[in-house]
Amino acid sequence: MTNIYRTLTLPTDNTHTVVVEHGDHYTCHNVVADSYDEAVKLAQEHKLEVFDSFDIAGADKIKFGVRKSDGVNIYLDKPKFDCGWYWGFGYLGNHNEHYHLSGYQNGRNIDMYNALEEDYDLTPAIKKNLWTFCELALTAYSLKNTAEVLGRGGSHMTTNPLADMIKNRAEVERINKMVLPLIFNKLAELYQDQ
Repeated sequence: MTNIYRTLTLPTDNTHTVVVEHGDHYTCHNVVADSYDEAVKLAQEHKLEVFDSFDIAGADKIKFGVRKSDGVNIYLDKPKFDCGWYWGFGYLGNHNEHYHLSGYQNGRNIDMYNALEEDYDLTPAIKKNLWTFCELALTAYSLKNTAEVLGRGGSHMTTNPLADMIKNRAEVERINKMVLPLIFNKLAELYQDQ
């Protein structure tokens, strides 16, 4: 059975990127259509079964918690696919400041769980699911970095002499368009768990 997963829509050019599951492997395709429904119709005309859509759930920002050092409310931005090649994820802040969840350690020899507990009065949903939140967040960062290396063929310090061997477009597509959206939707479910 073949399944189609709609993973992202670029509203500027009506391109719907779809990941098609073929049992043991995935392929990615761009379908130009005026709407998701039209993209589904085109897929069905090619006799592919539409399985589900993976838009990132939740609000554009959720309250993350209150920073203990100064009592300021801190919000977490919804992940989004930026510039057509990487995920923006873990942006914390408010109308006065902006920083990244990836900097949770702030130079300390401490894990994410303990750093977040030490630094924030977290919202009940995040506090209740903090171990899972940390696991998913760190996994998302690892996969985001992996996709960037596999896409560029190196770490972007200089031209990597093994870039052609390192590049793996199919894996970049699978990570960016299947795995990371699933992780972000699982995180969105955690935020709702009161």
